Amino acid sequence: MSSPDSALKGFYARSSTDATLKTVLGLKTGRDAADVHEGFPPDTLQQSDLPRMTYFNVVPSTRRPGVYSVLIQVDGWFPPPSVPGSAAKREQWMVRMLELFDEKNWIYDDEARLYSVVTNPGRDFPAGAQDNMRRMMELRIEVSPF
Repeated sequence: MSSPDSALKGFYARSSTDATLKTVLGLKTGRDAADVHEGFPPDTLQQSDLPRMTYFNVVPSTRRPGVYSVLIQVDGWFPPPSVPGSAAKREQWMVRMLELFDEKNWIYDDEARLYSVVTNPGRDFPAGAQDNMRRMMELRIEVSPF
């Protein structure tokens, strides 16, 4: 059965198991999943916490009975630009997110048919040479039953 939760579960399953994102973000401690977290992180992320990706549901809405459209904000968090390779990882992350979620159809766990499109392809937040970098993107996932 389709629901707005299917969009978030499907997003997590697709992003946390992707081999490229596992390489770019690293693995969650003790798990074979990319460092992907639901919810917005605390104001102070330590450099040892990075890189990581966070996501949350911004606006769920019903388009017609049983069909949902969910707007998800996704943030990539990376070490400061002064850390070698951090800017390259940010770019690799963005490219892979577009490959995985821009105009893509997939089925989540035999539960729902999902279609995603990136609606805001990226916004960088100002970061000094010693400040953690953040790139935000938004994507919409349409959820429909089989």
